[in-house]
Amino acid sequence: MAVHILAIYPCLIALVGLSIPHFEKSKVLRYTICLLLVWLGFTFAFQSRDPLAYFNEFAGGSKNGYKHLLDSNLDWGQDLPLLAAYLEERENQEVWLQYFGTLPPSFYDIDSQLIVVRYTQPESTDVLLDPLSGGLYVVSLTYLFGKYIPDPPLNPDEWIALHRKVSLHNRGLLEPESQNLYKTTYGASPTKKELIMLRVTQGITLLNHLKQREPDDRIGYTMFVYQLTDEEIANLTSP
Repeated sequence: MAVHILAIYPCLIALVGLSIPHFEKSKVLRYTICLLLVWLGFTFAFQSRDPLAYFNEFAGGSKNGYKHLLDSNLDWGQDLPLLAAYLEERENQEVWLQYFGTLPPSFYDIDSQLIVVRYTQPESTDVLLDPLSGGLYVVSLTYLFGKYIPDPPLNPDEWIALHRKVSLHNRGLLEPESQNLYKTTYGASPTKKELIMLRVTQGITLLNHLKQREPDDRIGYTMFVYQLTDEEIANLTSP
């Protein structure tokens, strides 16, 4: 972010130089500068664990920095160790992660599943065959509020039709009547590509819903955490 304000530095230096004579004449100005320096010292000490995400109080503080800038201005994956420590206290919970960074979460022994990946090669994206379910959903703010969530691969009509097909197929695994109805209506089982397209559409839809929802917790200044039940997932990912 510093590259955006480099042009301001010469002006600031000149302004400080012009202000020096006024320091000797005004006690108020001297006390104000001292107070600001103390404030800066406290801010530096508090923010030292995560300097990359620093935003001053006039911008709403670091907790609100994502409302102004995202991507590399905020997030280089620096909160992944904090996430690992957070999850150690919450064992036996399924973790779904949409993480903005290059270091694999497994480096910190984070066992998680992807919420969604970019829809490019559906036939090879086996990781998206697992259906979304209740658990901890951790999403990088750059994904939530940036431009990295792709458009769903299915339009609304296609989504409704495929959702009905897959739902009836799944019920048919437990109910003979539903199984007969499925065979009569569709014949063959849903293809791998269809299952992945449905899963991607559901994941993208879920992320778009989470944008509008207050997080249950946050990791540092770059990730939101949502605790979702199976019922909530079903409601948020249905057409």
